[in-house]
Amino acid sequence: MEEPQGPTLLVVDDEEALCQLIRDALARRGYRVLVATSGVEGVRLYREHAGHVQLVILDMVMPGMDGRAVFETLRSIDPDVRVLLSSGYMDEGTAANILRRGVAGFLRKPYTLRELVEAVQAALGKTP
Repeated sequence: MEEPQGPTLLVVDDEEALCQLIRDALARRGYRVLVATSGVEGVRLYREHAGHVQLVILDMVMPGMDGRAVFETLRSIDPDVRVLLSSGYMDEGTAANILRRGVAGFLRKPYTLRELVEAVQAALGKTP
């Protein structure tokens, strides 16, 4: 299989099986997908691929470094980072605070592959 040539995405989610599913689904659509199963790993990969990651798909609820901390760290690295938040549960105060900070979108778990693809395309500024 050829290496995808489309935009580079970074998925940060502690659910490894979900990461694999997202990677496979988006790679089939031409995206290059990096996967991190922890917040710390996500920040490391973002730094390693600085300037190449067009969108971060970020789970908000993770052990250790949670999504909010990852979001704040990514913003300190790159104030223009595009982040698509993903969560099945997030308290309203946290959600409202982060959404006001200019995220590219929110994807509520559980979601379908179609919803994922449409959210990614919208976050990247393409028509779904």
